[in-house]
Amino acid sequence: MDRYEIVGPIGQGAYGIVLRGKIRESGKIVAIKKMTITSRNQLQILRELCSLRNLHHSKVLKLIDVFCSRDSLSLVTEFVAFHLNDVITDPGRPHCDEFLR
Repeated sequence: MDRYEIVGPIGQGAYGIVLRGKIRESGKIVAIKKMTITSRNQLQILRELCSLRNLHHSKVLKLIDVFCSRDSLSLVTEFVAFHLNDVITDPGRPHCDEFLR
């Protein structure tokens, strides 16, 4: 965690909080998803970690780093300046049918 400076909160989800961070060495802005590990969610968190580690695509967030403490796991990903919900609900975005042709 010493490698990152916390800039501020981005949002909160089902498993924890997402923070805006900065890599101290380069100044690059990143997203840090800090998830509290419980017996109920540990399998879901492990699945998310495995998926991000194995997916390498321009449309999928790039996993930069992972670190953990006694009761939490933090995933450091590239920072994207918009929310997926905004993209999905944008009335100006093309409909799926347009891509299927």
